[in-house]
Amino acid sequence: MKKLILLFVAAIAFAACSPGDDTNPNASTTFVFIHNIENHTLPNCVAGYYADGLCHKIADLGDMTKGKFTPEITITDETITEIRLFTDYVGGVVLRRVFPITKNIKNVFELREDDYSNKVDILDPTQYPH
Repeated sequence: MKKLILLFVAAIAFAACSPGDDTNPNASTTFVFIHNIENHTLPNCVAGYYADGLCHKIADLGDMTKGKFTPEITITDETITEIRLFTDYVGGVVLRRVFPITKNIKNVFELREDDYSNKVDILDPTQYPH
């Protein structure tokens, strides 16, 4: 039953990521993450992006736990086209997967078991969002 519910949630998340033909050009561009990695809490998550040789913070997302959505974040900067997810898990990591932003919809990004990460220095503004 638990797997069936997870499959249902994943299907909804996938459908929410597909913009279709009916995107509203006046709608806000937003995003949320859902955590679906077994037995791992990701502490102090931050959404960010790289630009101009620096890593910029979009928002603090807090601790991410399995099955929970992050708060919905609105992106007002039209130049942001992709998001990276950072956490201070094991001293600081960034997921290798890049999350592309579709404009004028709610983007739903699911963390998966096969999402790998690279270690980063959380004090270095070229590696970690500040």
